[in-house]
Amino acid sequence: MAVVVMVSACGRDAVEQAKQAPQAIDLSADARKEAVIEAATQHFNQTVRDTFLVRQRMTVRGLARSATRATKPAASLHAARFDPAARSSAKLELIDGKVVYTAVASSDDQAAAVISDGAERWAISYEVAAQLTPDGELKDFEIRRLGEATRVD
Repeated sequence: MAVVVMVSACGRDAVEQAKQAPQAIDLSADARKEAVIEAATQHFNQTVRDTFLVRQRMTVRGLARSATRATKPAASLHAARFDPAARSSAKLELIDGKVVYTAVASSDDQAAAVISDGAERWAISYEVAAQLTPDGELKDFEIRRLGEATRVD
C-alpha cells in the first residue's frame, strides 16, 4: 500500500512538473526597463556611491560641486567628459538645483543591463538619468534610450 501511494505521488509530481514547463524569458519593454534601472543603480553604487560617498566620505553636495566645477583635467563625472556614443559613460550635473546622474552603456559593456534565467543571458543597452538624493540614492529614473535585448553567449 505504501508503494502505491509513493508511486502515485511521484506520478502527480511528474504531471505538475510537466505543467510547469520552462517559460520564455520576459524581454518586454517593462522587463528591460526594470533591468536597466537595476543595472544603472548597481553601476552607480559601485563607481560613485562606494568610491566617493562611502570611502571618501564626501557629501552629495560636495560630490556635485567637484564634478561640475571646471578643473584641469576634468573630473571623471564632469559633463565635459560624458560621451553618449561610448561603450559606457556617466556624468553628474546640477540642473535646477538638483543633482542628476546620467549613464549610458552599450550591450557589449559590463555596465549593460542583463536579463537572465540562468541558462540564457540577454544584454540591453541604455541611456538613463536619475536624480541623486541627499542620502546618496537614485530616484525618479528617466529612461532616455532603451535598447533591444541582445543574446550573450
